Amino acid sequence: MSKTYEDSINEILNEFPNFNWNEERKFLAGSLEINHTYFDEHIIDNFFIEIMIPYEYSITLPRVYSKDKKVAFSFDHIYRDGMLCLATDADQLCFFADGHSLNDWIKHYVIPYFFAVDYFKKYKVYPFGEREHGDNGIISFYAEKFMVSSRPDVIKMLDCIVNKSYRGHLLCPCGSGKRMRNCHKDIVFNRQQDKYQRILKNDFISLASRKEKY
Repeated sequence: MSKTYEDSINEILNEFPNFNWNEERKFLAGSLEINHTYFDEHIIDNFFIEIMIPYEYSITLPRVYSKDKKVAFSFDHIYRDGMLCLATDADQLCFFADGHSLNDWIKHYVIPYFFAVDYFKKYKVYPFGEREHGDNGIISFYAEKFMVSSRPDVIKMLDCIVNKSYRGHLLCPCGSGKRMRNCHKDIVFNRQQDKYQRILKNDFISLASRKEKY
């Protein structure tokens, strides 16, 4: 049985006891403790944050705000209103579509974000790499997932998936020169599932409409 909205909030409160839930405004607020290791770097810290959680958070993503000004604007992944840029929308939406919980989302995106803040403060580099903002970041996300290297190839792959134009004997849209059945068949079939279609369709329409600029 799938979790209810209330179940998801209670799971977070059990995992992160320093958070408080504001039922009227639908947000969590409190101190997020970081005790995280990446390779040989171990960071312990805490950050006061708010997480706005829409009822349909797998469609309209949660928003995280830094409230203690410990994230400097020089970090480059925070907006002027304090909202954090955790990852591309497509990345996070697909994460939820894969069946992950809100609790998983905090561990996968929010905690590593703050680890990266302290790591960047110390070494002036991003520990997990850095994805660009805007179209380039979206392209980079899909290029990684589809294992292709160019914007046109990403758009062709999205076109094939969104318009369900798979034909095994045709050349794969990735540009490898192989038949689709011997190349991206599994990825195409997986992403043609209904739970991914809205996400990929929105990005395909957006990217395809602007491809002439690149």
